[in-house]
Amino acid sequence: MVKKITETTKYMIMGYVFVVGSVVAYYSKLFINLGISDWYQLIYHPFPAPGDSFFPIAWLLADILLGASFFLLVLRLPSIEFPKYNYPFLGQLILQFLWCYTFFYCRQLGLGLLIMIPFCVLAFRTIRTFREGDAQAALILYPYFLFIVYTTFVNMSFVHEHGLTAIIYM
Repeated sequence: MVKKITETTKYMIMGYVFVVGSVVAYYSKLFINLGISDWYQLIYHPFPAPGDSFFPIAWLLADILLGASFFLLVLRLPSIEFPKYNYPFLGQLILQFLWCYTFFYCRQLGLGLLIMIPFCVLAFRTIRTFREGDAQAALILYPYFLFIVYTTFVNMSFVHEHGLTAIIYM
């Protein structure tokens, strides 16, 4: 039996999405900024790799899209199977945190790529899952998914160019 969702529950879920999303966004930005100042700006950037200021802004926008999609889904449903939508949402935030940590902070390009591959799959599956609840909530995730695919492609190009770890030669 699916419970009817109350307004109070909707606001609690929105608060949860805001807090969890903000914490992940803050630490992701911290890891990205540390990596950019430590090694990213000093290393050769393969063709598809963006400049230093791209990733902090892009991940913030990606977090906003993911959060907005989840908000919209929660607002529009008269009832909700919370775990069905929460697990993909949380899974993506966890993979984002892990990727920013391994790629930027630890310079582990190969491990970052291993994280991005399931991240792409999960992002695609999240779109399909969200579409069951609300088609517009799923539509919001398409630019998010394209960004995840692009980031995977950039990560692959770094692995191809530099190997499994980013080493700076001076």
